[in-house]
Amino acid sequence: MQNNDKVHQTIMAERSVLGSLLDNPSAYFEVLETLKAEHFIRPINQRIYEAMGSILSAGKKASLNLLVARIGDEYEEDGRDGLLTLNYLTALLRESQSGETVSPMDFVDIIVDAWRARALDETANWVKKELAKPGADSYDVLCAMKERVDGINLNSQAEPSVTLGQSVSAAVRSSLMANEQDQVPGCDTGLPTLDEIMGRAFPRDLGAIAAPQGGGKTVLAMQLARRWQYFDPVGFFQAEMDHERMSSRVLSSESGVGLKSIISGTYEFFDRENITEAERRLSEERIHIDDRPKLALEVIYERLMLWKHRYGIGSCFIDHLRLIRSRARFSNKFERMEHVTSECKSFAKELGITVVLLSQVTRQAQRRDDPSLHLSDLDGGGALEQDADWVIATVRRDEWLKDRKPHCNSYEEECGDKDFLSWLDKYNKAKGKCELTMIKNRNGARGEKREFIFNGPAFRIEELNG
Repeated sequence: MQNNDKVHQTIMAERSVLGSLLDNPSAYFEVLETLKAEHFIRPINQRIYEAMGSILSAGKKASLNLLVARIGDEYEEDGRDGLLTLNYLTALLRESQSGETVSPMDFVDIIVDAWRARALDETANWVKKELAKPGADSYDVLCAMKERVDGINLNSQAEPSVTLGQSVSAAVRSSLMANEQDQVPGCDTGLPTLDEIMGRAFPRDLGAIAAPQGGGKTVLAMQLARRWQYFDPVGFFQAEMDHERMSSRVLSSESGVGLKSIISGTYEFFDRENITEAERRLSEERIHIDDRPKLALEVIYERLMLWKHRYGIGSCFIDHLRLIRSRARFSNKFERMEHVTSECKSFAKELGITVVLLSQVTRQAQRRDDPSLHLSDLDGGGALEQDADWVIATVRRDEWLKDRKPHCNSYEEECGDKDFLSWLDKYNKAKGKCELTMIKNRNGARGEKREFIFNGPAFRIEELNG
C-alpha cells in the first residue's frame, strides 16, 4: 500500500503531465510510447488522457470543449459527484501556464513507478488469496504470478520504434562480431547439406517440420534438439509418446543397440556396456521433456517461461501441432490452428527462442501420385504459411512406394511385368533415403531439396556422401 505522501506526489505528477499536454498537445506523442491511461491513479485523469489520445489520433485539435464532450460535463470522485469537468480542465491548464515551462516526460517515470508499485501490491494480495483456497496448487499459482509480473514489467516499459538506419547498424554489429570473433548467430543443423538450403535457425524464429506418419519428423526434430543443446538448453513437448519411449529411441541411436533389444532387455554383455556408456553421455545433454498429452497452449507458455527463467532455453520443439489445445473457443479447427501458430510465433519473439512445430500431412495429400509436399498439404498449412519463418518437409519415398507396389502372382510374373520393373527400379534408388525440402524459407531459397540417408535402426538422418 502506498503512503499518503507517495499518493500526493503521484497525483501532482499526473496534474503536471495533463496540464502540459493541454498547453502543448503535440507533446502527447512524446509520452505515448511510455505512458498509458491505466498508469494514472485518478479515474478522471485516465479519462482525460484517453480522450486526448482519441482526439489527437483522429487528427483533431484537443480543445477543452471537445474534451468535455468526450468525457462528460460532470464526473465523480472520492464520493463526491457533480464535479464539473470543464472547471478541472481549466485548472490543469492554468497551473501549467502559470509556472515554468516543463516537459511532461519529467513526470512520466513518477506515474509509471507508482502504477508498478500498485500492480505488484495487488499481485501480492492475489497470491495470498489464491494460496489460502482449499487444494491450491503452489506451482500453478507461481506460474500465474510470473505471468502477472511479466505483464507488469511489459506495461511499464517504453515501446520505442527504431529507424531503418538503427536496425541496419545492429545487423552490421552482429556481422562484424561473427567475422572477427567467429561467433555466428543462430544454430546450424549439424547436417552441412541441410545448412546449404536452410541456413541457420535464429532466436525468435517459428519453424516447422512436416511429414506423413512415419516420415521421420520426430527423428529430425530430436536430431536438431540434440544439436542445438550445445548452444543453449532445449525444451521438448512430446504429446505423441511418453518420455521413456522417446528416450529409448535416443538411447538406441547413441549406443548402437537395437530399440527392440533395449525395450525387451535381450542384449549381450558388451551391449550392456554400450548402453551404460550411452546413458552417461546422454545424462549431460541439456534437453528438458514435457510429455503430458493434449497440452493447452496456455500451459505450454507457462512451462516455456519457467524453462527460460530456470534453464535459459534457446529453443523448443512441440510434437505435434494437431494435439495442441487452447482454452479459447473456436468455430473450426482452422481457426484453432491459426491461433496456435500465431501464439507460438509470439512466444518465440517474447522469449527470444526458436520454436519448432511438428506437423502431420493431410490424408488427401497422401493419396497423390507424388509424395512431394507443399504447404497446403500440411495440418495448419495456411497458418504456417502466414506465421512460420521456415518449414522443412521430410519424405521417405521408399515407404511411399511400398504402398504402391504392383500386384503380381509370382516371381516369374514380376520379372516380365514392366510396371513392376519400373516400380522396382524407383524403389531401389529410393531405398534407405529421405528427402528434405524447404517448402518455406524466409532466410533463403524456397523449394530447394536434398537427399539424405535415413538410418532407421539408429533413428538418425545422415549425409548421403558422409
